[in-house]
Amino acid sequence: MSEETIDNRYIPEVTYIELHILVELCYRNLHGLGFIQAIAERTNDEIFLSPGTLYTALKRLYKNGLISGVEVDFSNENVDGNALQRRYYEITPRGRSAIASELQRMGNLCQLAHNALGTVTEANGAVT
Repeated sequence: MSEETIDNRYIPEVTYIELHILVELCYRNLHGLGFIQAIAERTNDEIFLSPGTLYTALKRLYKNGLISGVEVDFSNENVDGNALQRRYYEITPRGRSAIASELQRMGNLCQLAHNALGTVTEANGAVT
């Protein structure tokens, strides 16, 4: 990936699934199946990614410079005795910035929602 393709002044918003992927990469580098298992485990099986959803998100994150591919693992073999290739991904500094930006954006939204709920609750006479 060339540096000309990424505008480092702009950090794109990420989707809910992409945010989960980035957060997992803060703990360790992962490959496809590793993401599916880690996210399902960390969310108590609330989120189970299909391969199509996962690889679409990984492609977008990679294209935006939020993750990079690091190593390929040939140590595992499939039933035919052929080496399995696993591409691992790591978070980039830009990816960490995307998490921070998204948390700020979500915090602002949460504050707006709290304010709105407080207004609605007070109007209905309920105690908050």
